[in-house]
Parts: sequence; structure tokens; C-alpha cells
Amino acid sequence: MAEAILYGVTQTIIERLGSSTLQQIGSIWGVKAEFKKMTNTVSTIQAVLQDAEEQQVNNHQVRDWLMKLRDAVFDADDLLSEFSTHVLRQRVMGVDKMPKKRSPTASSKHCGGLAELNKLDLRGRLEINNLAWVKDATSETKAANLKEKKHLTDLVLRWNPRDDDEISLNGLQPHQSLKYLSVGGYGGVRFSHWLSTLTNLAKLSVYDCKKCQHFPPLYQLPYLRELYISDMLGLEYMSDRNITDEISASLASSSTTFFPSLESLYLSDCPNLKGWWKRDIVDNSDVGTASTCQQHISLPSFPRLSRLIISNCCKLTCMPLFPYLEKGLSLINASLKPLQQTMAMTMNTAETSSLPSSSSLPLSKLKLLVLFEMQNVTTLPAYLQHVTTLQYLRISKCPSFMTLPEWLGNLTSLQNLDIEECPNLTSLPEGMRHLSSLQSLRIINCPHLEQRYQKEIGEDWPKIAHVPKYTNSLWG
Repeated sequence: MAEAILYGVTQTIIERLGSSTLQQIGSIWGVKAEFKKMTNTVSTIQAVLQDAEEQQVNNHQVRDWLMKLRDAVFDADDLLSEFSTHVLRQRVMGVDKMPKKRSPTASSKHCGGLAELNKLDLRGRLEINNLAWVKDATSETKAANLKEKKHLTDLVLRWNPRDDDEISLNGLQPHQSLKYLSVGGYGGVRFSHWLSTLTNLAKLSVYDCKKCQHFPPLYQLPYLRELYISDMLGLEYMSDRNITDEISASLASSSTTFFPSLESLYLSDCPNLKGWWKRDIVDNSDVGTASTCQQHISLPSFPRLSRLIISNCCKLTCMPLFPYLEKGLSLINASLKPLQQTMAMTMNTAETSSLPSSSSLPLSKLKLLVLFEMQNVTTLPAYLQHVTTLQYLRISKCPSFMTLPEWLGNLTSLQNLDIEECPNLTSLPEGMRHLSSLQSLRIINCPHLEQRYQKEIGEDWPKIAHVPKYTNSLWG
């Protein structure tokens, strides 16, 4: 589901555009209006993503548009991230003056053999497309000598899949100073081992690699902040190592923890992804497998993960725990078992000491929760009643969803509640009256609720009369 990935990235862009750093630069450079216009454009993109999602199944043009849009959004996100980092670095180094406005730097695209890259002093970003057209992958990739290009920060590799992709990827090993890597259309079964050596990598995006079954270990990459994995039909597990091996290696190292810097994780359209580790693949048909991973060894936790999106990965029932999420959790046509495992985690003394001092409960700082196309979910899981920091809740296209629990009223920080296309939901709880922070309520295509919550005349209208903005229109 490409639009799930895009929604998360566009939200990040909006947050960056609203940051104090970019607002200050916008004022100094006289481009504050342009930043505002860009924010509106990205917000418009978010608004049409849901409609695009529904159309792409039968419209290949829409799907192609989503793929192109993904590249453009990633580029914009990269640019803003790099720009903000550069400004902050100047401040840390004691440069008081803000950078002066510069004219846009000219750029050009070059077509030629890979060997020509060896002659160039490559800096910044490099994109190599149509790698499947390389005739002699072994010699040409070796001649490119990307391993010595230490000033290269961003590398984008795109294939049209064919059988010898593994040879070409192995030969395109970049310098370990690389900060961003994007790989698309790669046709190999295995990923090159050099991925684990990119110790400065901050963002990794891998998509449309239909045959790839697993990745080399990524848990020890010290600066990896964002990980995007999508459209991986053959992917069965994330790591080619056993859980015991990874945890033992992490504990044995005084300098390496499990994914020490990862803040955003996007897993989308990986229908055969069963687990994080090779040895701990669980049988999705067995209802008792929710704790299978924990019966033999405690699952590790992502120490800094703030945003998680799992979309169209229905078989994924075992993964590292994510108790520190803050920016958001989106489950889209996915299993609830990873969430169950996180909420059921045992907090021993060591784990509790690493949690925020305000609470020792998992997800104690979560602000956003989305449940989308969750086929077998009938109500909100009871353990969510303790997530009192939640500000945005969306329940959409859940055909089995029947009741909102009375404890919903405990979520006193809730500001936005969206309920869409839940045909079996018949009423809202009395606890709605206690949601004093609720500013917006949207109920779309829920036939049982339409009459009961008609403005001022519905029999249950008093439950929601205190909400400043209520709509039952898709565009309201």
C-alpha cells in the first residue's frame, strides 16, 4: 500500500515545514509564503491519497502516479532533512549568521556506462536507473568504484528485474559514509552483505524487490533513523539471523544496542512476511501463536521508535516490541499480534528505568492510532484504555467493528476521532461525554449511526453535542 508510506512521509514533511528552524529561514530568505504554499500542497496530497488507494486496484495509471509521487515525496523529505541538519550543524559549530540566500544550483542528468563514474568526483546524490541494462555487471560495477566515493551521501539504485541482479548489486557497494540508500526493482533473492557495513546510514528505502527473501543484519547500524520496506512479495523475514544470535551479539557489545537510532519504520505490501527473525516464523493459522516468540526468549524493543506503519502484512505476527511510540501507530490490513505482544510486555526494573519517568506502561506517549481495513477487529483492545496521551484516533473500513468501549471516555487527550465505513457499529458509548478535549468528530458511511446522531434531533445527539466540529460528510 504505497499510499500508507506516502501518508507517513508527507506528515513528516508538514512537521518539518512547521519547525522553528525552517520558519526562521523562511523569514530571512523571504520564502515564508513558499513554505506555506508547500505545506498546503502536501496537505492536499494527503487528502487525495485515500481516494487514490481505492482507485489503484483497477486503474494502473493511478498506481503509476503513486509510484512516481513516492519518489518525489522522498526527495522532498530528504532535501528538507538535509537542509535542517545543515543549519543546525552551523549553529552547533558557533556560526551565528544564518546562510544567505543563494541562487539555485544548476543540475544535469548524464547517461553513460558505469565505468565513467570512476572518473568523477561524486558528491551529494547519485541516481543510477535501468541497472538491468548493464551488459557485463561484474566488470562494469567494479569499474564504477563507488566504494571509494567518500563524498557521496545519497545513492538511488533502480532495476528492471532480471536474474543476475545479485551480481550488479554486490559490485555497487558504496563508501561507508553513505547516509541515504534507496533500492528499487532489485531482482535478487539475497541482499548484499555490504548493507550491514554502512555505519553512517540514516535512511534506507527498499521497494518492489519481488524475489528478495530477507536482509542482512541491520540492527547494529548506529545512525539508522528511518527504514522503509514496501512491495516485497518474496520477503519472509527481515533478518537472516536467529533471534538468539542477534540479541546475544547486541548484549555482548558495549557500544551497540538493538536499532539504537531507529525512529520511523514503514512495512507495506509484504504479504509473505511472517516474522522478524528466520527462526521465529510463526504459523498464522494457529490462534495460540501470539506469544510464540516470547515462550523461549524475551523480545527486544526498539529503544527510540516513534512512528510505526504496518500495511498489508497480514502474516506478520512476531517482531520487536515498540513500547516507546509517540508520533503514531498505523495498522492497515495487518495482524494485531505485534501490538498485543508490546502491550503485554513484562516491565522489569531495567526496562522500567529506560521508560519515560511519567509512566512505566507501553505506549505511554502515543499520540496517533489508525486502524484501517482490520477485518476481524470487533472493538478496541482493552489495553489501549491506558494510552491517555492519544490525540488522534481513526477507525476505518473495519467491517466487523461493532462497539466502542465505555472506557473511551478515559482518553481525555483525544482531539480528533474519525470513524469511517464501519457498517456494524450501532452506537457510541456514554463515555463520549467525558472527552472534553475532543475538537473534531467524523462519522462517515456508518448507516446505524446516521439517524441516532443527527444534529440536534438525533436520539443520541446529546452525547456528542459538546464537540465543536461534527461531520458525516466525506468532504466535511
